[in-house]
Amino acid sequence: MSVIDSSACLEYFADGANACFIEGPIEDIDALVAPTISLSEVLKRVLQQCDESAALEPTAAMQQGTVVEL
Repeated sequence: MSVIDSSACLEYFADGANACFIEGPIEDIDALVAPTISLSEVLKRVLQQCDESAALEPTAAMQQGTVVEL
């Protein structure tokens, strides 16, 4: 099980310097756990920088895993 937080998701989708460390856990959908607060934070941050369709891409990917209330 891999719990992904907003900063890790943003790093991965921005192809940041540490994206290679996050690639395995975020791409293993069966083991991915995404807290609802992380979904909200990612959506908010990407909306500040891009349009709505770009903001929905990382949140949709996170929602493929198990979404838990937190």
